[in-house]
Amino acid sequence: MNFHKKLFFFSLLLSFTFSTKAQNRNKDLVANTWYGNCNFNSDTLKLSRINTNNYAWQINFSPEGKLVLLNLKTKQKNTSYFYKIQKSTIGIYYDTKDSLVDLNYLILKNKKNQSFELVNYYGMRYKKKRKQDTPPANTFTLSKGKKNKSFEKLDEITVFRMKKGLRHDSIEIISKGTFQEIRSDTLILNAFQFSEHNFYKRYPDTNHYFSETLFDTLIQIKTPIKEITKIQAQREGLVRTVNTLAISALGVFFVSFPLAITVKSSDYGATFGQIAAYSALSIPVIVSVNMLFSKQNFELSTSEKNKDVWRMTYKK
Repeated sequence: MNFHKKLFFFSLLLSFTFSTKAQNRNKDLVANTWYGNCNFNSDTLKLSRINTNNYAWQINFSPEGKLVLLNLKTKQKNTSYFYKIQKSTIGIYYDTKDSLVDLNYLILKNKKNQSFELVNYYGMRYKKKRKQDTPPANTFTLSKGKKNKSFEKLDEITVFRMKKGLRHDSIEIISKGTFQEIRSDTLILNAFQFSEHNFYKRYPDTNHYFSETLFDTLIQIKTPIKEITKIQAQREGLVRTVNTLAISALGVFFVSFPLAITVKSSDYGATFGQIAAYSALSIPVIVSVNMLFSKQNFELSTSEKNKDVWRMTYKK
């Protein structure tokens, strides 16, 4: 195998290594058996890989989204809980005959002992007044013709809302955060970015609220479905591909550039230099593609005549 083929396969291997490291570390939860006390009324849940006398439950996260709890003393199983992992958060919920519990945790990993801490940042306990009461919907679907796009709990979306007045005294509210549920025809969003544009003021301005990293300052936004004009979401497949390409290009650059300097007097040095240049030039292109095409817009209402809009459906 000549040098260029070896270099090609080396680049592929390096790209695969970086893309693997970029995968969500939360998959560890599914691959292992955990132990803890499962006190869902506490602010923090600890998941340990080691079983001690201090723990009351064995915990398994099934690939199908079910949380399987085994009482270590009675050996009885509890399979009424479900979960969903989204980036660095996990939602745990269950629906019984008389109540619904909806808990959301930030996942923190302890690298020393490979344990996890789940820190609660949002919780909802809904007590059914009647047996026929319908719990809040945690999924919804947008449809237009044969096109369908479904959203689930903890999906990140941006909601555009227009509050219209009698004489053009309208207010546009834009909220970005994680979808929680739809309750009584109202969409509930845990927002970390919020802006409000008051059109009726003589000198219109925009007020912004940002909370990108402080989970204890998340604001909960309730938006009537009838006032939503547009929903914006990421193209998850494209974003994952672009992120993998960007990390791979950066990794190839950091490896090939030092090699180009080290062996610059040989033909190999020129080859490594070309690879470093191409990988460096590809990064701005990849970032530009991500900025231009990563967002998908779903218009639910428009002032334009004869224009198709998306229709929202959900379980009531």
